[in-house]
Amino acid sequence: MSNILYLTASIRSDADSISRGLGQSIVDGLAAKTGASVTIRDIAAGTLPFVNAERFAANLTPVAERTPEQAELAAIADKLIAELQAADTIVIASPVYNFGPPASLKAWADLVARAGTTFRYTATGPEGLLTRKKAYLTIASGGTPMGRDIDFMRFHEEVNSGQRSGRLFSPKNYSGDRHDHCSPSFRNAVRCSR
Repeated sequence: MSNILYLTASIRSDADSISRGLGQSIVDGLAAKTGASVTIRDIAAGTLPFVNAERFAANLTPVAERTPEQAELAAIADKLIAELQAADTIVIASPVYNFGPPASLKAWADLVARAGTTFRYTATGPEGLLTRKKAYLTIASGGTPMGRDIDFMRFHEEVNSGQRSGRLFSPKNYSGDRHDHCSPSFRNAVRCSR
């Protein structure tokens, strides 16, 4: 059976968040079509730590060599990476806050970006190791015009989808081509990518 990892980053409730509503619609449609199980990770809940020097070192230390303190610091990243690796499909629903991604989404990305596990360095730059996965991204923006100079969310999309150097998803296996799946009434406020 396939598995969908659904990441939500809006601080608004399900009833008030456009990005959550769009993300849930994608998840519901995919689950109904494929019978996939769904893992929900509400990254806006405030439970994800930011990376500091100690956590960074713990994340890079091989599991067998970690001290008990390092094992505790790396536990959340290990869990998030396991969720990502187990998923066949990733759905990320995010708003744009202050012209870019919410800090919680960046914290999640910092925790799951682990050299040798989710990506590797090559002579031509970083290469994603998460292959054969589909990713859907819904982004809602109430005031940041999409594709303009102040749309910093676009940069994060391009990096993590393999359109720029440095990525989690391998470009040869990433199925995140941009397609407009939004109704006309949402096109000016919401960017929906597949």
